[in-house]
Amino acid sequence: MAVVLDASALLALWHLEPGAEVVRDAIDAEGALIASVNMAEVLPKEGIKLY
Repeated sequence: MAVVLDASALLALWHLEPGAEVVRDAIDAEGALIASVNMAEVLPKEGIKLY
């Protein structure tokens, strides 16, 4: 069963913040999904345009 990530988990992983290892381990063990609304929150924070 895959885990479902929220925006803060993905940002922690990308920025190697506290908790990033837990997120990475969960993805490695079970795979992961992220809702489009959470991805839409993350991408602009990383400088990626949505249009």
